[in-house]
Amino acid sequence: MSTSRSTISLLVCVFIALTSRSAFAISAINLSGNSGVSRNAMIATNGAAVIAVWEDNTPGNFEIFMASSTDEGNSFGPPVNVSQTSGDSTCYDWAVIGGVLYFVWADGTDVFFRRLDTTPPVQNVKLKLGTRSSYQLVCPRVAVSGKNVYVAWMGATNFNLVLRRSEDGGLTFLSPVTLGSGLLSTLISFGPHVYVAWEFDPRLLLRRSQDGGATFGPTVVVLQADESGGGNGEIDSSRFTVDGLNVYVLAREHISLGGSDPMSCKTNTFRLLFTRSSDAGDTFEAPREFAGNAYPLPIHAASRSLQAFWIPRPCPESSTGLTGARSTDTGGTWTPMTLPLTSEVEILEAQVALSGISLHAVAAVRTGGNNEILYTRSRNSGETWKSPAINLSQTPGASRNPDVAALGSTIHVVWQESGIGNPDILYRRSTDGGF
Repeated sequence: MSTSRSTISLLVCVFIALTSRSAFAISAINLSGNSGVSRNAMIATNGAAVIAVWEDNTPGNFEIFMASSTDEGNSFGPPVNVSQTSGDSTCYDWAVIGGVLYFVWADGTDVFFRRLDTTPPVQNVKLKLGTRSSYQLVCPRVAVSGKNVYVAWMGATNFNLVLRRSEDGGLTFLSPVTLGSGLLSTLISFGPHVYVAWEFDPRLLLRRSQDGGATFGPTVVVLQADESGGGNGEIDSSRFTVDGLNVYVLAREHISLGGSDPMSCKTNTFRLLFTRSSDAGDTFEAPREFAGNAYPLPIHAASRSLQAFWIPRPCPESSTGLTGARSTDTGGTWTPMTLPLTSEVEILEAQVALSGISLHAVAAVRTGGNNEILYTRSRNSGETWKSPAINLSQTPGASRNPDVAALGSTIHVVWQESGIGNPDILYRRSTDGGF
């Protein structure tokens, strides 16, 4: 629910000057509004419906909550506890198709799934699908295509990758299958094609099904770290995007040369790599280096047009802005995308949404000793960007972890806000395309 994620300067000129003519003229709405800690929010649209999901410990343990709007974000109903488990429900993923919401999350080492219908006939289902590895940094994933629902996670034994699928919209699931061993990266369904990718030391691996997950083809090496200069390599932070027969990948190569600090610039080297497949993932071309140490965001693809984004992490560890490049020939050639960025800004997190040829970027930035949520947009597939960026949060506290969704000219943004007391989830929207 995120590759995006030639050094190219991109995003956010911060002269924090939000005026009454701002595209986001409506004040922020507090979606959680409770006494606990609300965090890790995501947002999506489904026609006129807008759904926000987050983690919340108001009940005494962390649960997965959601709030929904049926009028394009003009108003929201009260928060709903989706998970309702006795332990901490965290590390969630979700999807919305039609009037049905699909959730998957971890409660300790247990993996749970819930289907939640928002329109009749209501068929709410909650199932425990299996157990997962105690390695808590890798979350289970869910993907949906028609009535086929897929859930993947790292199993409890030897980092085995487990997949379960449903053929009836998540009412029941077939027996689990093991696809490989490693750190789960990606689960994508696209028509009858199902892609599962994982990272295993020096390699990024992929298996694909062409029959809705009934069978899977052989393991394909997508990327392999170059260890020819010595050291131990790994591929991490990988992001996949599928568009027809094209598969696009951004990932970071990490070569460790030893030393006590696994991320020290003196004993480690990093490269942000791009590769692509034009045959649905059967083969991948030789990788191209986009940057040094950087955190990728998902690539956005629409026909032949691509936009790739990443957050540079130069040494010493910091961020110099959100950076990107665009392609008009399915990734054959790339052109830098540039937005003004003042030197006072450090990007903490960022997300980008695509609607037609418009791109909408939000970022949590550290500036002047404070964290703010900034927004900017492009109306021409990333060729030019709005400047200065709009400050959506404008609070004295820590604003973090933004997410953005767009449908037509309506833009929806959520983030975690600590500047108003306990951390809550705030929401703002623009109804004029962010203009």
